[in-house]
Amino acid sequence: MAESATSTAAIGAFGHKAHSGAGEAITPDTNVGDLIDNYPGILEVLEEYGIRMDPFTYILLRGSVREAAEYSAVSDLETFRRALAEHIAEHQG
Repeated sequence: MAESATSTAAIGAFGHKAHSGAGEAITPDTNVGDLIDNYPGILEVLEEYGIRMDPFTYILLRGSVREAAEYSAVSDLETFRRALAEHIAEHQG
């Protein structure tokens, strides 16, 4: 996983780097499990895009935003990424 200066504040479950700070740090390669670990309410946004967390998609928790979108047939990756970022920005602090 590529690292940026804004993505190294915390280590998520399973040793993945967790993103910190504002939602604009979300990229198509952001780990979905880290998003959920850090922002549990983001499940609402995932659900809006048809991404549901059930036993068969648990592996998705450790996948990237891009992988979640591809797996769930989200047609507009950038709109999905922005929706995730906006949710984080609205619900921080």
